[in-house]
Amino acid sequence: MQDQLPIVATATNVQGFQKGRSGNPKGKRPGTKNKSAIFAERIMQKEIKGITLAVVAAAVAGDLAAAKLILDRLVPVARGRRVTFPMPAIENLDDIAEAYAGLWAAVSDGTLSIEEGIQLAGILDKQSEFMRSHDLERRLKRLENDHR
Repeated sequence: MQDQLPIVATATNVQGFQKGRSGNPKGKRPGTKNKSAIFAERIMQKEIKGITLAVVAAAVAGDLAAAKLILDRLVPVARGRRVTFPMPAIENLDDIAEAYAGLWAAVSDGTLSIEEGIQLAGILDKQSEFMRSHDLERRLKRLENDHR
């Protein structure tokens, strides 16, 4: 009766990878594509012309999503443009206040976008933090030297 029971795998007769040891120590080669990427690529190669024409036709017909798709690919949003802004030399906290006033004026008159103004204000904030902490450190050292 015992001869008819199925063989159950135990730790001694299971073959596989040893614990802590990879079957592929070098790993997947860079640039190797998975099956779904290869499949999608093959479909696109066969149908790219038809898909492109359909999206263009939809955009011409007034489909704003299709138009946005085309424009986003052809004319991507510019990031990190070079900004010319007359920034005064910053040597103390009063200069930072002056710089903020100029920054506000430049955003108000449209010379700088709001996003650019926010980024420049962040730089001024960091400069202000640095100046305050540097000043505090200098004062503490002076007090320490005076008490010696």
